[in-house]
Amino acid sequence: CICAVFTLLSFNKKHRGAVLSVSLTAVVLSVVLCVYAGIYGNADKCRILYRDTKDGFSVYIANERDSLFIDYGGTALSEDFIFLAGNTACETLMIIRYDKLTYKKVEYFLACMSTDNVYLKKPFDDEEIIEYNKISVLAKAYGCDIIEFGTFCQRIGDVVVTVDNLSVCAEVYGRKAYISLSDDTDSFGINKTYDCIFLPSCVYEGSFIGVARTRYLLYGNKTVMGYAAKATGRIEYKYYDAVAVNITKNGYIEVE
Repeated sequence: CICAVFTLLSFNKKHRGAVLSVSLTAVVLSVVLCVYAGIYGNADKCRILYRDTKDGFSVYIANERDSLFIDYGGTALSEDFIFLAGNTACETLMIIRYDKLTYKKVEYFLACMSTDNVYLKKPFDDEEIIEYNKISVLAKAYGCDIIEFGTFCQRIGDVVVTVDNLSVCAEVYGRKAYISLSDDTDSFGINKTYDCIFLPSCVYEGSFIGVARTRYLLYGNKTVMGYAAKATGRIEYKYYDAVAVNITKNGYIEVE
């Protein structure tokens, strides 16, 4: 896009109209090719996109047919996940923690992402009940279904997603990705082994002292690691960075 602008400015007014048409055509073609490449790349894999905002996190789980966006509060909308995965819409949105931005996030997905289903965690107190009711009225205006849940376990395409008070867990192609929602070290399970574990900064408040049996352990670069976690690969990320975990049908895992 920038190159097209500079090219356009380098021409005089006489030829600028023709150059503008060519430049805009090139930009549109580039966007189409990017989306097509993302869709083609998803044909044989599941993508899990994750963003830690320190005060919350976002997760987008997508394969070639279905997608689920999970919001745990925080200042990031993370709508770019949909496009990074090669999609232009998100069928299902799940809210598992309410904050002052929740309503605006749901409004965006309903208006811009062709979202058909919104799962709302059962409200805990009066403040959450107010947010829940506001979102319900909004969804009704868009003709969208609201599903209240306490715990959640459902197949999204090839992915089985489980959500409870302790974790978000995605199982696909024989692999398990786990996002901890509790700083209780027992939440990982004594004898359980995972392929990927995410440690949200909003849960661990800057430190992790547990033992996690996993192939990949992903955490914020400000998190202080205590005990030596049993992980083949420790991967640090910066707040607001998009982290991608790709799992192929043959069980291969790639972390970007």
